[in-house]
Amino acid sequence: MGGRKIVDSRGEDPEAEQNSPANINKAAMRVLLVLSALAERNSPSEIKTLCTQLGMSRNMVFRALTTLVEQGYVVRDRVGNKYDIGYGVLNLRGHENPEPDIRSICHRFLQELHILTSESVFLSIFAGYNRFNIDGIEAKGPRVTHVQRGRPLPLHITITGRTMLAALTDAEIQDYIDAVTFSDFPEAIAATPEILWDEIKRIREEGFGFSRGETLPGLKLSNFAAFVVHDALGRPHASLTVGGPASRFTLERMNNLLPEMKLIIQRANLALRQFPAHIAFWRGDRPHD
Repeated sequence: MGGRKIVDSRGEDPEAEQNSPANINKAAMRVLLVLSALAERNSPSEIKTLCTQLGMSRNMVFRALTTLVEQGYVVRDRVGNKYDIGYGVLNLRGHENPEPDIRSICHRFLQELHILTSESVFLSIFAGYNRFNIDGIEAKGPRVTHVQRGRPLPLHITITGRTMLAALTDAEIQDYIDAVTFSDFPEAIAATPEILWDEIKRIREEGFGFSRGETLPGLKLSNFAAFVVHDALGRPHASLTVGGPASRFTLERMNNLLPEMKLIIQRANLALRQFPAHIAFWRGDRPHD
């Protein structure tokens, strides 16, 4: 026996009204407005900030953000209080000015690095004040960690991110430092702005990043070597990183393999230099010279 149909004071079905084309269109518009607001802002945003900017209720903004997070277009920061543009927005770019498919172009270079070193390799791109792994190959046997695609990590807490930061201008790096609360990440090797600047100087001098005995949560005692690939103007596209347990990927072994790793990165640079780098969702102004 069918249940009694619920109607409101006007004698109408509220569920049917909620799912009407007009209301669905309004919800879709709110999602687009929230996404546009995040894209225009200079830093990750809290819900209350978006509410004020858009003149929308907290519930409306929260529901829109939930949809965007589920689809990968927006990410929550580590403590979940702020939101920023996610890597999924890359899929929304039109085809009038085709962008390079970084993942497809770089995959063969990841394969070459993996075959050379037998270690795990990762491809990372910028997204706001974070970086994302968008591709990777895991080593057999003991490995440093699983390749976690799409998980946002603040740029200063791993050698991959710090190497990517070093490829930016000093003004962009300072923008990042001003936006990040370093005390939120006490486990990071670069736990203060001063330590971060010192490491950025070292990375720039050596032309790549390396870390000895990285011990972040979820990582075994590990060594990493990170390399940035650039466009013709020297702007960074992405980072290719090799990492392995310190007992196997020793500093001596890393140094022995370094010349061949650099040759692979040179070929990756040649493959990508023809395309202008778009530091995805980075907030600083791009230099024009």
